[in-house]
Amino acid sequence: MKVVHTKDVPWGEGMTEEALLVISGSAKVRSSTGLTEIGPGDFVLFPPGDDAHQLINDGSEVLVYFAMSVSKGVDITEYPDSGKVHAVVGAAPNLKSLVFRQKDAVGYFDGEPDAE
Repeated sequence: MKVVHTKDVPWGEGMTEEALLVISGSAKVRSSTGLTEIGPGDFVLFPPGDDAHQLINDGSEVLVYFAMSVSKGVDITEYPDSGKVHAVVGAAPNLKSLVFRQKDAVGYFDGEPDAE
């Protein structure tokens, strides 16, 4: 269960299927089509690789929701507003979480002495 006072995470699109069920409070889901209001009892599905999304609580109440996700141990999320990429590999306690700006990406063979 999560509690959101303002914004949950940056506006982003990932490869992990996510869903949420609102327990109490209200919020807005931001997507490329605009803002959609959600409230108690609403179920929202975010298919993998689908539209970027963000959960925003701009009301006076705390938003409480049950979050669900399905991952195969790898997730890549792009954040269009900031030009960042978040890569997650593995599971706890050996989880690797890397965030970087797309403009700082290196070539595939960069630093590989035996590769052409």
